[in-house]
Amino acid sequence: MPNSRSIFSVMILVSMLTAFGFTGAYAQSFNLISPALMSPETKTSTPNLPVKFIWATVTAATGYELQISKFSDFPAQDTVTVTTTEPSYTINTAEEVGPVTYYWRVASLGDTGRSDYGETFSFSLGPSPVYLYQFGRPGTGEGEFSTPAQITTDSSSDIYVTDYNGHRVLKFSSDGKPIMSWGSLGNETGQFNKPFGIVYHGGFIYVSDQENNRVQKFTTDGQFVLAFGTPGTEKGQFNRPSGMAVDNLGQLHLVDSGNNRIQTFTQDGVFISTFGIYGPVGTGEGKFSSPVGIAVDNDNNVFITDSGNHRVVKYDSNWHRVTEWGRKCTDERGVFCNPTGIAIDNDGNVFVSDYNHRVQKFQNNGIFISTMGSPGSQDGQFDTPLGLAIDDVNSLYVADSLNNRIQAYEIVQSKTPPKCAGNNEWCYTFVSAAVSKLSLEVGETQTMQATVLAGGTEPSGLFYLYVTIKEPDGSRVELEPMIKVMNNGEQATFDMEFTPTKVGRHSVLMEITPPERRFGHVFHTYALGFNVEAPVAEEKPTHEEEPEEEISMKSFVQELSVSKEKITLDIASTSDVTNFDFREGDKKMSFRAMESRDNGVARIPIGKVLEGPYVITVDGETEDDYFVQGIGDETALELRYPAGTHDIVITGTRVVPEFPAVMLVLVAVIGAIAVLGRTRLAWR
Repeated sequence: MPNSRSIFSVMILVSMLTAFGFTGAYAQSFNLISPALMSPETKTSTPNLPVKFIWATVTAATGYELQISKFSDFPAQDTVTVTTTEPSYTINTAEEVGPVTYYWRVASLGDTGRSDYGETFSFSLGPSPVYLYQFGRPGTGEGEFSTPAQITTDSSSDIYVTDYNGHRVLKFSSDGKPIMSWGSLGNETGQFNKPFGIVYHGGFIYVSDQENNRVQKFTTDGQFVLAFGTPGTEKGQFNRPSGMAVDNLGQLHLVDSGNNRIQTFTQDGVFISTFGIYGPVGTGEGKFSSPVGIAVDNDNNVFITDSGNHRVVKYDSNWHRVTEWGRKCTDERGVFCNPTGIAIDNDGNVFVSDYNHRVQKFQNNGIFISTMGSPGSQDGQFDTPLGLAIDDVNSLYVADSLNNRIQAYEIVQSKTPPKCAGNNEWCYTFVSAAVSKLSLEVGETQTMQATVLAGGTEPSGLFYLYVTIKEPDGSRVELEPMIKVMNNGEQATFDMEFTPTKVGRHSVLMEITPPERRFGHVFHTYALGFNVEAPVAEEKPTHEEEPEEEISMKSFVQELSVSKEKITLDIASTSDVTNFDFREGDKKMSFRAMESRDNGVARIPIGKVLEGPYVITVDGETEDDYFVQGIGDETALELRYPAGTHDIVITGTRVVPEFPAVMLVLVAVIGAIAVLGRTRLAWR
């Protein structure tokens, strides 16, 4: 049976797999348990890339039955059912699929029949943001955060972040390297008390200083320019000012959260207007409950996250309500629980963060497209994401506030171009665009191709095609613009080449504009991306390695009770081990390595007690100098620490006896890595 299939649609797959005999006609068995699902869960995959389903091994099972559907109740006519003998299955997704969410579940098969289906996981097929990198960590030093709140980017793609509990603004390069910071706790000019909103416009940075109830304006190097606002409810006064956005007229719109209104100012802080009052949903137009975020699109439509009412509201430039969506605090797709951050990409799609630890993507009329993120601290996971920002090459930045970091993503663009409006004299759209290789090595040539359609009311017209490539370090390469005269209804295809010199993710932005970007107008944009890897080095003849020096270690036997089972651990260490403690409820093991003159080594058979990934601290500081080796009960953790006496704490993910099936898959992955050699694993 093939282990990989292309999904063009659920209905096509159903008919294909039925023809191969995958009908799922197994009698139910009450002697089998369903396996624990592993991945993917609430993740997004880009079309044309493989999606691998992984679940835990069930000892008594002879095989597994996997079901995939667009519907969470798995109706027979819209569900794919396949069987496999392995605890995983891979599909190749098709470009035509998406954006859509799929659901999947697994049952165990045995000689006596089939188990019940257990839990259901979901995943989305793009277009959706692709994770790039992250920067920041907890602290008050350079490049460190104490609850990052909101983000903005300038014309050079430098990134500015308000550090809410650090009472300062931090500036980074586009690849996350710290440049500078300014501010401290206080109410003098240039000081902050819980800065929240931030926006760049016209060479200046505007910051909403929340507890000081004012807005401060700075140059991009942190030089104070002016401040406006005082505490109160009158025009131009604030009660906890929050998000900010600038429209095409240069007007600054500010969310006056505590006063449940939006205030508009000039760039110099002169009051223009106010809109909104307090009110729950359904009590009238222009009523808010603790609004937080705000964004403005290219048509000056204003989008507001009305957090207390769990919705997003869209207004036109005259503050007439256009639409709204959300309205209930659940974790369902397309609704919110206290939405906060909001940003709009180059296609007009709306991205919204909420307290469900996720970011959702919508069309500008509120139609759901996709979701990304789940609770946690791994790559692509969030703990209370707040601010969002999108730069001019469609990179999305997320303030992952309680993880004290910023995560960066590339926005994958939809394959469906917008229609040309009938009253436009000229209108050009991308029919398609693609790169020849999703991954290549430094020095290889990347070929890019774009097909453009001409429309509008004039018989012919002239346009420019610009291509900008953002490299991993934030620098940009602009290819020579292409100029073309096209007749109405005509299509033309353009080929471009680029040879990368840097390793990492490259983002490509294609723009169709009037000649020489006249009036700053852009007809259509298209965003792509590809990975560049270092060339594979030629293998050199290997010399016989010298044997490692034998380390003299002592044995320290510890007996403990885990889930009412007696477990014996034989800890080997170069120094004496005391104060051993295992806190099952906290999934923590701790001990003290006593005084040693030289650097110490400890080997702990951790696989008998805790599953990884592990977080290790030595005297309260995170330690990444350790190795994980072995498989199953034989999984061991080797930790190195400096000379002296140290208190060591190891925190795992789960207690092994409670979840034996899950453990087998996790340690199998770790063990496979270890087979290739002693690989350092740094879990942050």
